[in-house]
Amino acid sequence: SEVKLGDILVLKPGDKVPVDGEVTEGETAIDESLVTGESLPVSKKPGDVVIGGSINTSGSVKFKATKVGEDTALSQIVKMVETAQNSKSPGQKIADRFAKYLVIVAVGGGLLTFIVWYFIFGQPLLFALTFAISTVVIACPDALGLATPTAVAVGTGLGAKHNILIKDAPTLEQVSKIQVVVMDKTGTLTEGKPKVTDIIAAQGFKEDEILALDCAAETKSGHPLSKAIIEEANNRGLKISEKVEKFNSISGHGVEAVVDGKHILVGTVKLMQDRNVDFTKIQADVERLLSEGKTIMLLAIEGKIAGVVAAQDPI
Repeated sequence: SEVKLGDILVLKPGDKVPVDGEVTEGETAIDESLVTGESLPVSKKPGDVVIGGSINTSGSVKFKATKVGEDTALSQIVKMVETAQNSKSPGQKIADRFAKYLVIVAVGGGLLTFIVWYFIFGQPLLFALTFAISTVVIACPDALGLATPTAVAVGTGLGAKHNILIKDAPTLEQVSKIQVVVMDKTGTLTEGKPKVTDIIAAQGFKEDEILALDCAAETKSGHPLSKAIIEEANNRGLKISEKVEKFNSISGHGVEAVVDGKHILVGTVKLMQDRNVDFTKIQADVERLLSEGKTIMLLAIEGKIAGVVAAQDPI
């Protein structure tokens, strides 16, 4: 609530992003699954947008507040649900139109009942009034006028509880006619937790060897891909070295550490290119894995490419 437009904020590992903004300094990876459904953290560098409510996973960055208060993406989602609950569907408009005429009929019927019993049959005032009020109460279209808005409010409210946001009442009304549902988000049809799918060792190395070294280097990282590697190593019953020194997390690119006296570098293609690691021996495998939509982690030992580990979010 104290943040103003243009303020520069510091975001540390584990922090929740307070408002929408733009990164001005540093690099990190942010978990945006709250808004996008994307299961893997998204790397951020200067110029990239951060969304309020998302969680910073690894690095520390500075960002400029570009939207605060009701203008943030999260507030817009809340506003959308509120608008949906207050919007009128075509069915409700028809019901309201009928209700308007039925009210006139009900009140007219009540007046006619009063006139007949009081003036024509000469009944006492209270007797005639009781019959007139009963006619209005029975004939008045309260149920017709209230049922549709109540159904819309309950429908959109239940949807929101199950993470389904309904834009407005007409959309809710059209749901019964849906024949095809198209999903476009990671985490909607997937587990939201990446798993190791491929391990390819370069010449002179073994799969279990590179996985064990990779796992040792990743043990101090909280990245979801690190967790996937550790889980795979445990499943294979590999012995993981505890002699890990000089651990360094390179935001958005990977990690490096010294394991059993060997310098280990694990990360993206860009990280290997920046550190002048030649990976032409497994270039074809890297391109194939990327074309299959998998996330890859190249591993270099003492500056030489040792292999590649690929992970994917399973359906």
